[in-house]
Amino acid sequence: MKGRKILSFLAVVLVSLSAVAQENMVPLMRELPQRAAFNPAMRHDGRGYFSAFFMLGGFSMGVSNSGFRYTDMFSRSSDDSLHFDLDKLAANIREINLATLDVGLPLLELGLPCGPFDGYLTVGADVKMRADATFHKNLLDFRKGNYDFEEDAIRQCRVTDLFLRGEVYEEFYGGYSRMIGERVRVGARIKLLAGLMSVYADNMSLELETETDEAGRSSLKLTNRGHLQVSAPLEVSRDDDGYVDGLSLKDDLRLKDFNVFKNRGLAFDVGAEVTFADSMRIGLAVTDMGYIRWRNNPNQFDVKNSRRFYGVDVSDDVRAVQKGESLDEEGNSYWDNLRDSVESMGHMVADTSDFKTSMSARLLLTGEFPVRRWLTIGATFSGEFVNRRYYTHTSVAGIFRAPKVLSSIVSFSLNPGVRPSLGAGVVLRGGPFQYYLLAERIPLKMSTATGVHLRTGVNFVLGHRE
Repeated sequence: MKGRKILSFLAVVLVSLSAVAQENMVPLMRELPQRAAFNPAMRHDGRGYFSAFFMLGGFSMGVSNSGFRYTDMFSRSSDDSLHFDLDKLAANIREINLATLDVGLPLLELGLPCGPFDGYLTVGADVKMRADATFHKNLLDFRKGNYDFEEDAIRQCRVTDLFLRGEVYEEFYGGYSRMIGERVRVGARIKLLAGLMSVYADNMSLELETETDEAGRSSLKLTNRGHLQVSAPLEVSRDDDGYVDGLSLKDDLRLKDFNVFKNRGLAFDVGAEVTFADSMRIGLAVTDMGYIRWRNNPNQFDVKNSRRFYGVDVSDDVRAVQKGESLDEEGNSYWDNLRDSVESMGHMVADTSDFKTSMSARLLLTGEFPVRRWLTIGATFSGEFVNRRYYTHTSVAGIFRAPKVLSSIVSFSLNPGVRPSLGAGVVLRGGPFQYYLLAERIPLKMSTATGVHLRTGVNFVLGHRE
């Protein structure tokens, strides 16, 4: 009967398979206080805890992409050397690809019992960096130009909906959880956000079209569009027409250039955890519902340009050469005019109005089923929206426990479009000190690697929750 329950439990969780990985082992480790960051209703097995940057309190970093492996970008030459191979990459990359970078640096964390009904309070501060980029496979079509010589046909190149988001911000939070009845635990967390820097590019597109008119003349039309928002100490220079012709970071950067408290934001986490009669636990949480308003060094840039070219007339240049004139003299070079036309396509209109960016809210569903006192089977399903697309991740895990001393976890992820990967971690406690190290997205073969996520740190844990 218990075996059938385990299989049914795993079948329900694995109904939704995913495309891009996120960090999912921490919520299953009941020994770790950091699990409350994924679901504010979750408590750890200790009573109180303290963690700080100066005592190696913790660090996490993850990189991933959903579209290709690093071996898809390289080929071996006849002399056994590696070279970058765009054709191989184009043959293996997915239609739509997501690349992510996540970095977390906790500055201070504190948790302690507070109030009736097993109430628990958490407060803390940390620094986070998050970057996402989505791009289409047809971006690589531009490497071939606008004509297919093998098929003797015109090639139209078009890439749309390019997306880039990068944010560095500080987070100051307070959370509280408590029991409702004997089996349901609920929690919430409020987070005050202070932005350091941001870049956000949306609806970026580039088109290269070749057309032939009734007279048989060919023309090349190049169009680019996009909107870019940046909060950073930039120096923006403009030409005589008011267009942006130069961007750079300020040379004499000072601390006051990063006035984080002008870039204010707010976010919320909510969650619940239910314990059933057979000790099976189901958790559900939504985190990072919020925004940041960027008022310090705001810059917004708009690009919407199009140019049509009918070929190059070099007759004036030929005559100038025949007369012994220099092509560098003003008015004698068609190439200067052509260069000016191409450069004008990159003209941007800029303003310094403030802007708002939304956080990337995440959904997390967890399940834990104790099989033995020393073994628990767990599963997670998580998802988030990036550039109006929903990306998810599913994994199953086995957690092995030696009470109050040592815990370890092994996880397995199997997701459409991404090769199977493993995760592993250990939590070791000696007295009040707790050390943890977890790694996710460990490839079964190094040639299939698409990313990795690491988390490590030290907690000072008081007592043990019975």
